Amino acid sequence: MAITTTFICILALATVAQAEVSWTSYITGALTGFDSRTWYDGHMDHAHTKIRFAGCRDNNYANDPNDNVTVQLTKEGFFVDKNMGRINFFCWNSATGDYGEMQEAGNYHFTVVEINGCTNCSFNISTSNPGVWVSY
Repeated sequence: MAITTTFICILALATVAQAEVSWTSYITGALTGFDSRTWYDGHMDHAHTKIRFAGCRDNNYANDPNDNVTVQLTKEGFFVDKNMGRINFFCWNSATGDYGEMQEAGNYHFTVVEINGCTNCSFNISTSNPGVWVSY
C-alpha cells in the first residue's frame, strides 16, 4: 500500500507543469530598440515563455490607459537570430503575453519594437518596480 501511495504522489507531482525559472526587473526610459537581459531556456520542461509588463507609462504628458508597448522575443543564434513572435501589451495596469513553449534550448531576449504604435520616435517607456516579469 505504501509503494502505491508513494507512486501516485510522485506521478501527481510530475504532471504539474512548472517553469524552469523566472526573473523580475523594471524598465526606466527605454526607447524602441531596447534589449532585455539575455536568459537561457534549457527546454527541460514544457513551460511556456511568458512576459508580463505592469505600470507602463510613456514620457509624454498625455499618459492614459492606452499606453502600450510591442515586444519581440528573439532566440539568439550563432550567426542569425530568430524572431519568436511579437506581442502588444496594453500595460497601464498589467498585461501578460504568452509566446508558447520554446522548442529549442538556447539564449533568448526581448526587444521593445514599438511604443504606442511608434517604431522610431522620441517616446520612451517605463514600468513600475518590479514591472517586468519573465517566466520560461
